[in-house]
Amino acid sequence: MCREAGYEIDSVHFAEKSTDDEEYASVIAEMYWSFRKRFEVEGFHISNTQALIDDITKRKYFTNSDGAYQIEPKKAFKKRVGRSPDYGDAGALCYLDSELRLVKSSERL
Repeated sequence: MCREAGYEIDSVHFAEKSTDDEEYASVIAEMYWSFRKRFEVEGFHISNTQALIDDITKRKYFTNSDGAYQIEPKKAFKKRVGRSPDYGDAGALCYLDSELRLVKSSERL
């Protein structure tokens, strides 16, 4: 609806390759890792929402056979935790590093 109204929308497609595919297996892994690094910055804090805290602390990371960071698939998280990691995804999107690839709405149309 926003695009139809003429607003330019940036999209992030979680299944896409990351900007550094040797370090991260997907853009979602890169986004979560970038979000994780923000907590190392003095003074950074987030809302004390239990669902958000659970999403960012309970979602598992591992390295794939190429040594790149990979994040637990949403389906596996949902099975293990009982719900989708929507709050974690939203937090990662809110603090998306500007150098991560964004697909401009004009490129998608």
